[in-house]
Amino acid sequence: NSYFMNFYKRAQGIYLENVAVDSSLKHPLQFKTQVSGAVSRGKFSRQIFFGTENNQGPYRLNGANNETFIIILSGTEKIYIDGKLLQRGQENDYIIDYNTGELTFTARQIITKDKRIVAEFQYAERNYARSLFFFGEEVQAKKTSAYLNIFSEQDNKNRPLQQTLTQEQKNVMISIGDTLEKAVFSGAELSTFDASNVFYRKLDTVVNSFVYPNVYVYSTNADSAKYTLKFSFVGAGKGNYNQVSSTANGRVYVWSAPSGDTLKGSYEPVILLVTPKQNQMVVSGFSHSITTNNILAVEGVYTKNNVNRFSSADKGNDEGSGVKVVSKNQFILKTDSLKQETKFVYNVNYEFLQKRFKQIERFRSIEFDRDWNRPLTGLLANDQHLASADFGLVKTDGIGLNYAINLFTEGNNYQGIRHNVNGKYQFKKLTSYYTGAYLTTKDNINFQNTEFYRHKTSVSQRIHKIKLMYSDEFENNLFRKSLDNTFLPRAYQFWEWEGSVSNADSSKNNVKIFYKERRDKLNYGNVLKDSTFATNIGMQASIYGIKNNPFSVVITYRKLELKNVVGKFLMPDNTLLNRVEYNPRYFKGFIVSSIFYETGYGLENKRESYYLEVAPGLGQYAWNDYNSNGIKEINEFEKAQFSDQARYILISTPTNQYVKILQNQLSISLSVRPSAIIKNNQRKFNVFANRWMLQTALRRDNKINDNKDLNSYNPLAEINDSLLIAANNNLRQSVFFNQSSAIFSADYTYINNQSRQLLTNGTEERKLTSQEVKWRANFLKSWAINNSNVLSLKQNTSEFFPIRNYSINGYESELSLIFQPSTTFRTSVIYKYVEKKNNTKPTEVTPAGFQKAFINTFALELKYNQTEKGSLSARVDYIKIIYNDLENSSIAYEMLSGLSTGNNFTWELNYQRNLNNNIQISINYTGRKTPNSNTVHLGGATVRAFF
Repeated sequence: NSYFMNFYKRAQGIYLENVAVDSSLKHPLQFKTQVSGAVSRGKFSRQIFFGTENNQGPYRLNGANNETFIIILSGTEKIYIDGKLLQRGQENDYIIDYNTGELTFTARQIITKDKRIVAEFQYAERNYARSLFFFGEEVQAKKTSAYLNIFSEQDNKNRPLQQTLTQEQKNVMISIGDTLEKAVFSGAELSTFDASNVFYRKLDTVVNSFVYPNVYVYSTNADSAKYTLKFSFVGAGKGNYNQVSSTANGRVYVWSAPSGDTLKGSYEPVILLVTPKQNQMVVSGFSHSITTNNILAVEGVYTKNNVNRFSSADKGNDEGSGVKVVSKNQFILKTDSLKQETKFVYNVNYEFLQKRFKQIERFRSIEFDRDWNRPLTGLLANDQHLASADFGLVKTDGIGLNYAINLFTEGNNYQGIRHNVNGKYQFKKLTSYYTGAYLTTKDNINFQNTEFYRHKTSVSQRIHKIKLMYSDEFENNLFRKSLDNTFLPRAYQFWEWEGSVSNADSSKNNVKIFYKERRDKLNYGNVLKDSTFATNIGMQASIYGIKNNPFSVVITYRKLELKNVVGKFLMPDNTLLNRVEYNPRYFKGFIVSSIFYETGYGLENKRESYYLEVAPGLGQYAWNDYNSNGIKEINEFEKAQFSDQARYILISTPTNQYVKILQNQLSISLSVRPSAIIKNNQRKFNVFANRWMLQTALRRDNKINDNKDLNSYNPLAEINDSLLIAANNNLRQSVFFNQSSAIFSADYTYINNQSRQLLTNGTEERKLTSQEVKWRANFLKSWAINNSNVLSLKQNTSEFFPIRNYSINGYESELSLIFQPSTTFRTSVIYKYVEKKNNTKPTEVTPAGFQKAFINTFALELKYNQTEKGSLSARVDYIKIIYNDLENSSIAYEMLSGLSTGNNFTWELNYQRNLNNNIQISINYTGRKTPNSNTVHLGGATVRAFF
């Protein structure tokens, strides 16, 4: 029943669990790690942003300016385009990555310069311990209902989370009152030098005979590098530091000397202090039915918004209030023979908001400010009064005509009057509607007047099985200076119309062909002149009438022409977006396939990566000091081969740097199973055919620079490296023979994987191609042989770190002799031969090349298992390695799998025991001995309880 308290109705029952945020991360939406029991409150914020021509995303969602280290809560976002709510999902309008806060639109939504995109999302932040209280009560009588809702949310200023506040920082927040832009503090901190982090030294710098004191310079010298810095983006030309590319394990900033009074940087070594806040709202109201056709509702609201609980200053502006009155009325004019009623409706609404009112979440329409041409001077610059009255005729079948007049004032700052007309007419197979609005406003703050007329119309006619439709949208929005009545740059006009032909009955099949035009006009010399002209032609189809062959397609071709546009911010362009989905199933499941193909334009985000040290065994990466300088650098981290080396996790943080790309996505899966149609197993051929099965899975996701070549839309085409920005391509083909046989089975698998990532230091690409043949045979009663043979090619190409480049041909063959006399005991003797050769030619950057490695492994494995009691397993490996190069390199680590030339030994022992039905204990021990290194022992224990 509450109008103002929209937050609780939408957010109740939503909690954030099992996540934590690292305050050292520079981007506010990035996960660090997951921990148990961290429950944070949610909060709504929104950001309005506009599309760029032919851009499908991704877009970045950001929280409020004074909130840091936030996480978007899954499933709480609401995305609008031109005021229309969209649906999430690859098959619908958009997808979202909650980890990075990136929003990407599908080909069902073509994003251009004309689109108005609004993203609402709920997020959680963990700066202080926070409590939330809600109370609601409602009383109902025969004709009257009354209610009371109380909401209170507050930070505990004495319990900061994810941050440590010094008394000096608290003093800053005590002194600033409500001026949060002054809540800044030095980001420089004296620290003990640590090779894992980025350190700076402080010195005075002389430029053109002028001394600049206290300049911070990146340094790896432990004697002088005594400062760690946290930088904040303060705006281009408003700071003294800029970020630069570096091999350091973290972001590096460099000081830039000012030019006179002009600053040359965008960052400063300061941090924004987050103040503890309190937000309260009390809502009370009643609704009374005077008659069955006359209803009166009144609601009052009181709010308190304390943006800085540390300070006692500026508290006189924390409290606000508001009221809303609604009167809904109707009476029946007549009722015809079909019991359809004709009603006369008349309604009156009034809303008052005091300028200090603070909403918890948006309660007005998504495009309220635009509907009123409201100046972007901030919410509630003065007291607001909003009144409306409407009346009209409405029939039961939806036919009707309605007129409304609306008045909106904001003190003496803004006054607006809007007239609305809505009409709908339906006769037999003809349906039409019209909605129009005319607005005049006066803005005394910005000294401007506006005149805004717009309408939307639609007419459709059914002719047998065909539906013809015409729709258009027109806006003429004139912004004028109040002093001389000349146009402001914001003045514009556009007219967009669409004609389409579709089938009338869409229960099984839906096919639509459309053509659309849009003409835009902008202010050129106080005259609205043609700016751009765009045409769209396309087709949409969803075919479900063909059994076992569901098919859908969306194709849109857009052409943009420029008329009087000057500059490079907008260029003429032709765009093709398409999407195809096809999921056939043939011959009772003999062939089952799925095909998805989509192309679109978007933005690829450059990412930064650094490695964070964690407890041994809890990471995924190992550090090798290849240059022996004791400094952890980005190019010295590798995928850990052993658990004791896994001391680091990779943190990937998105940046605000984007590159425009054309994206091709193709996904195909295919399985062929003869047993689905061959049922007669009396014939030998049928028995032989049923033993085979084929599976293929293909995924290609390429993001390329658009060179206007039609071949760019071909997802199977080979892309020139100079055009390829990012990629994630995978192909897996498998052939199985006797897959479920207990006597003999074999399979062949071909894998071709390619990934390319866009980093701030350039691109990095990995490729893997392999062919594997495996077979197993059981003979006698307790003996079996397993064999695996792999041919592979592994490649790595780094634009910024060419020393990490390699192209390794590999051959592996493993043979196992297995003895299993019972279900409880098994022993295996294993021999594995590995041969690797690096084909990279020596260069000045990578002087080493043509490395070769020969690896022979002899292993013994024992397993003992008791059903429902536990298991014991042990393995010992002797590994002899021959290698023709130095081992302290990234290539050597990859080729030798973290071991060394000569005789290597590894062993492991695992014991698992079920103590009772719900408690399990596991004990593991691993060790290894490599030449010229001490023996490494690693043990661990785990206790699990099942509930």
